[in-house]
Amino acid sequence: MSLISEFKYPLVIAHRGVSSLFPENTMPAFMAAINIGCQMIELDVSLTKDGRVVVIHDDTLERTTSGGGRICDTIFDDISGLDAGLKMSDGKIGTHIPLLEDVLKLAKGRIAVNIEIKSEVDKKKWNGKSAEEHILKLVLENEMGKNVIFSSFSTNILRVLRSFSKDIYIGILTYGDPRPPVQYSKELDVFSWHPEGVNLTKKHIAYYKKRTGRKVIPYTLNKKRKIKRLLHAGIDGYFTDFPQNYIGVFHE
Repeated sequence: MSLISEFKYPLVIAHRGVSSLFPENTMPAFMAAINIGCQMIELDVSLTKDGRVVVIHDDTLERTTSGGGRICDTIFDDISGLDAGLKMSDGKIGTHIPLLEDVLKLAKGRIAVNIEIKSEVDKKKWNGKSAEEHILKLVLENEMGKNVIFSSFSTNILRVLRSFSKDIYIGILTYGDPRPPVQYSKELDVFSWHPEGVNLTKKHIAYYKKRTGRKVIPYTLNKKRKIKRLLHAGIDGYFTDFPQNYIGVFHE
């Protein structure tokens, strides 16, 4: 079953889960997104020194956990016990950094997943396999290939992923420059363009859609006025830290 092929637009995508209420990129944040009826969660992945794929935004541990240091220099056993909820103002303590495979098991049959692969994982290898292949293998082993969008700011990472499979969904992320990445989108056969929402205009959206026929799903929109303006301009959904505020609001 492909949840992505059955999407009802516009999409309200829980950015790092319901990250305004729960610690970002943690199981409680993802479970909350399922409970409120989101169609997709967005998450970030990094790889530990021993090749485990963990769900965390930064390449270091300080900002979101009780630990410190670079993830790529730390084995998973030393990360698994860290508290990923300690920094929440309401004291949500006892939440840990999840493995990607655990999030995929939670999501299976319930919600689609956008996996952002950070540029720093490019060209890294574990057991002779690239990081991209390692991540893709986990998704396929958990039978989530039709329910995951792989996204990255790195066109090289997306190119590597596409070389492994013609069937996966790809989203191309861009930062700052609002000019649509038309040529890359065609080359990589992307499902969607994920631009930064700040400077995105109706002209950019129309230009991209006319030349590619692909979806436009900007990040990270947290203000109702901005969301409404871009929906009228033609976006197909948006990433937000506050999905609980917008589920159903713009679907009438």
